[in-house]
Amino acid sequence: MDLTGYEPPIEAIGDNYLYELPNRGKKGTQSRFFLTTRSLHRTRVWEAIEVKSREQPTPVPNAKLVVLKDAWIDETRLTELAIQTQLFDDIRAFAATPDWREHPLLGKLEDADKDRLGSLFEGDKFKDLFLRAALEHKSRTRVPLHSSGDSKELKASADDETSGSNTKGPKTRVVTVFEEVCTALDDLPTLGDAMDVMKQCLVALQLMMVAGWVHRDISAGNILAYRAKEGDRWSLKLADLEYAKKCSFDTTTYDSRVGTSFFMPWEIQNCLRVTGNFRTPRGVNHDYQHDLESLWWIWLWIITCRIQDHPGSRKVVAGLFEELYDHNPYRKLAWAHGIEGLETHLHQSLQAFPPIVDRLRHQLGDLSLMHVSGPAEANYDRYSEAHALFRRELHRTEEARAAWGPVKLKTNKPVAGKAPTKTTGNPKASYSGNGCRPSRGGFSRPAQVSPASTKRLRSINDDMDRDHEDQPVLPKPLKYSKKATKMQGSKEANGSTFPLTRSRTRLMKGRIQEVTGTRSKRGR
Repeated sequence: MDLTGYEPPIEAIGDNYLYELPNRGKKGTQSRFFLTTRSLHRTRVWEAIEVKSREQPTPVPNAKLVVLKDAWIDETRLTELAIQTQLFDDIRAFAATPDWREHPLLGKLEDADKDRLGSLFEGDKFKDLFLRAALEHKSRTRVPLHSSGDSKELKASADDETSGSNTKGPKTRVVTVFEEVCTALDDLPTLGDAMDVMKQCLVALQLMMVAGWVHRDISAGNILAYRAKEGDRWSLKLADLEYAKKCSFDTTTYDSRVGTSFFMPWEIQNCLRVTGNFRTPRGVNHDYQHDLESLWWIWLWIITCRIQDHPGSRKVVAGLFEELYDHNPYRKLAWAHGIEGLETHLHQSLQAFPPIVDRLRHQLGDLSLMHVSGPAEANYDRYSEAHALFRRELHRTEEARAAWGPVKLKTNKPVAGKAPTKTTGNPKASYSGNGCRPSRGGFSRPAQVSPASTKRLRSINDDMDRDHEDQPVLPKPLKYSKKATKMQGSKEANGSTFPLTRSRTRLMKGRIQEVTGTRSKRGR
């Protein structure tokens, strides 16, 4: 079928597609052509290679595989290339400050951490930590194109999976070419590889923080790894800057809820800022520590859900990792009190992790209670402390690296020419693939929903039903079962979404009594 009516022009060649992208260079506008080779786990995110022309679709000399992303975004939104350009400019501006080492955001970091940042500032080496857009074409088309029913036609609509938003306003089509084809964090061969890339991600988040930016969708699918050949060290490529923005400290407006629900910070998921014995109105702005909390959830998910041939470790986190974009009682309990039995169910080679992971959770929780509404500078100290704590706890795991480093991870290898399918007619939508969550090739679509909506899409138990392992569906952890029943009954009785009655510390108890207990009593 001829798809040349599309803008940019697209032509079907067998099971693949040929994209013609205008490229403005020194010699004027000349088209470049990219032929897709396989789908990278989702609609219209492709592995592709540059070819000579429409008439001669053979690879250009020294052509390398790239990632081609074809998306509809809100017409008013910045494209990923524009966001990337602004972010890099802000990092350079910070690096140009003569006394940047004395900045309060770096006050708690060690000299070695500052030296690492300094080395990345030289020659713009920091750019290597991000998946960079090499070419971008923004269509002049202002409304989505719809399918005419032909199975070969590329569909596009306001609800497209690669759409930049759930809104129904005017949209424009953007095709972006990225330089490297990478491996998602959860598809790396070993736990040692994944932990190495996570450490590099912490550095990338430090760079974004000093530049004044938050990522807002730190997920296992957006933390990518790249190596040129087998045996090379994996290098971080932080991807999907589509929802990255300058961190806002305006207390009169709040960010829309954005992120991947599996790894969404608790406050963001619940649209609630908790500080001491007080809570904000129904809204919260995404800050630097929220990105770190997402990294913590990824860490927990990797060591429980992604360990090869050890399905039992998922039992202890059943109920935590669900695509539930509103109140999740199991996540709240886990974040407030820790996870009972983690060391019992975890792989025997990972026994160094439970105390470290739990201690970091406790420390990050305490820091979040110290949030001060006001100028940005009022919270710099806790942001810096959060990064220092995360770095310190990651370093502590190295003592037992010989035990956990070689542990194999489950992988979701892509099938050439085929993407996992999503059941759109069922609210309990399922995805193909094994494990707790299939990789989406580095472009997982964030949630952007209204605070009032609650839609359960998929849970950890749904994925275990599809595993090829001989294992029954796991029940909710015993620690949570009784509480969850009580909480659900309370929620149905009085409409409260915060009926939690237990605390891990006196400070947390006071917080929960004010935020949830009092509210529940009023409901009665």
